[in-house]
Order: sequence, then C-alpha cells, then structure tokens
Amino acid sequence: MTKCFSSFHKVFLSLVLILASLSPAQAQWRNFFHFAKSDSYGSNIQGTHFGHGLEAIDEQGKRFRFEDFKGKISLVYFGFTLCPDVCPTTLVHLSQLKASLNPDEAEQLQVYLITVDPERDTPERLKEYLAYFDPSFKGLVGSPEQLAHMAKSFNVFYNKVPTSAGQYTMEHSAFVFVLDQNAESVL
Repeated sequence: MTKCFSSFHKVFLSLVLILASLSPAQAQWRNFFHFAKSDSYGSNIQGTHFGHGLEAIDEQGKRFRFEDFKGKISLVYFGFTLCPDVCPTTLVHLSQLKASLNPDEAEQLQVYLITVDPERDTPERLKEYLAYFDPSFKGLVGSPEQLAHMAKSFNVFYNKVPTSAGQYTMEHSAFVFVLDQNAESVL
C-alpha cells in the first residue's frame, strides 16, 4: 500500500509540475488548476465518474471499454495527431514524466490519447504517432457518436474548424485527467 501510495503521489506531483510549465497552454492550465493548501496545483475530483460507458478502438484495433482503465494509474488526454502545438507538447511532457519514474513506477502508469479527430486518426495512425513519444502510450478512436459520448463523459470540448483549401483543424480542451487504479477520477 505504501509503495503504491508513494508512486501515485510522485506521478501526481510530477504531472502537476509538468502541466504547470506548459507555456502554450499556461493560461488554460491556470484556469483548470488552483492553488491548494498543500502547496500543489490541481483540483481533487475524487468520486466523480468521468469516462463511464466509454467504448472505443485502441491503437492495436482492439475494442476498449471503460473497465480497461482499471489496474494502472491512467493519464487521459484528448487531442489529435495533426495538432500543431499543444498536443505534441503535452505528449512530450508526459513521456518525460514517465521516463523520470523508476521502472516499477513507470509500469503502473498508462497514458491514453483519445482522438478528437476520428475522420483522420485511424488506429494505425495513432499507433505510429504515439510511438514518437513513447511506444507504450495508447491511442483510442471511436465513431463520431462514441467521441461525443466520451467527450461528454469527461466534460471535454472539441470543435471542427475549417481552414483554407477545404482543410480543417480541431479545437479542443487541453486537460490531462488522472484516474487511479480503480478508474476513479482523482485530478
């Protein structure tokens, strides 16, 4: 229990420091995190039930359900592979976080990218993209209806924005959700 507890706190504190240092999204992070009496940043959301009912396909093409979050500390981020700045920056910081842990602690941590761009982000594309950051990172993609459900269950905003020449980009919330080993939200 003590080992798991200390691993969780090390991950938590490291994540908070990394997220607070993200310069492109610093204003968003300041709005999301608040200064707590414990001298750490974050919102304790224990007892909330983000993600329940989630169903998707992972980067291996296998079915993924909410229950699959159980067993490890999960860091869940919504983004997309063609994101020009915040997504890759966040994934670099998450890979640095995982690399800073000892092997036993790193084994207890799983990072997930849930794509907000299911039209372009296939399981294969997610696998290739995430391998640039850490081959152990998992990607999740769903139908537009599944994405809407996943985003709603995590209170995440996303929006398709047209650009020049008939292309588009995605606007989206840039929060990292922390789920404990029981898949309960803690940050």
